[in-house]
Amino acid sequence: MATDIRLDNTVVEVIGNFTNFKKTKTSNTSVQIDSRYGNITLGGNNQDGDFTVKSKNGENTLSINGDGANMVLGGGGQNGDFYVKNNQGKNTVHINGKYGNIALGGNGQDGDFVALNKEGKNTVNINGLHGNIILGGNGQDGDVLVKDKNGNTTIHLDGTAKSARIDNNLSVGNTGSGGDIFVKNNEGKKTVFLSGDQNKITIGSTTNSGKIDLKNADNISVVFMDAENKTVTIDGEIFLKTTDSTTLGVLAELQALRQELETLKATVNDL
Repeated sequence: MATDIRLDNTVVEVIGNFTNFKKTKTSNTSVQIDSRYGNITLGGNNQDGDFTVKSKNGENTLSINGDGANMVLGGGGQNGDFYVKNNQGKNTVHINGKYGNIALGGNGQDGDFVALNKEGKNTVNINGLHGNIILGGNGQDGDVLVKDKNGNTTIHLDGTAKSARIDNNLSVGNTGSGGDIFVKNNEGKKTVFLSGDQNKITIGSTTNSGKIDLKNADNISVVFMDAENKTVTIDGEIFLKTTDSTTLGVLAELQALRQELETLKATVNDL
């Protein structure tokens, strides 16, 4: 194919498959325009390539740096934005430099964020369609750590130990939406239920009777409530308050009543 350069007023037309730009006749090509495939190559031959776009004020607002493998959007008085469109030309990914946000999905497409381990398997999945966050799976247990301002872990949800450790406060629910907490057994059945709307704690289910075991600092059970046997065992005193705020020891009162009954019984027998 014959090559040619045509000049027409302010237009320069280059005809040919390749257009190479060199510093000198003997230097290597550092810029190449390939008209066959619509490619532009910048850099190479010991020269890093850069692509810069300026605003009308002459400020750099878009920069692609080959040496550092960086793409910089914004700056020079402009906020940077990065959009990815689907085959219908609608934005489904938006990285917003002004507010520091990444938006995935929208325009008829739900967004997902997936993190892979070194074997290429999903271990973190944020699903925009169902509003779910899934941590773990594919051979990796999931954990959620929440730290305070000093870097101390105050909440730890452990996927391996199947436990939740909370060193501070846990708030579930809000105005207009009552909070609930469920705990399931190894069969997937709810055996502990805390209801914010009903102000109720339910322990046990149709196949598992509920139990409450209160221990002292020496790890000794002092109060044990057994729903299956319908019993309450207390190792200590029970105190009740009367309407005038007088505190009564139930066991002491029962003991005193027993003694009075024994005395009354002995008196009746002497008659």
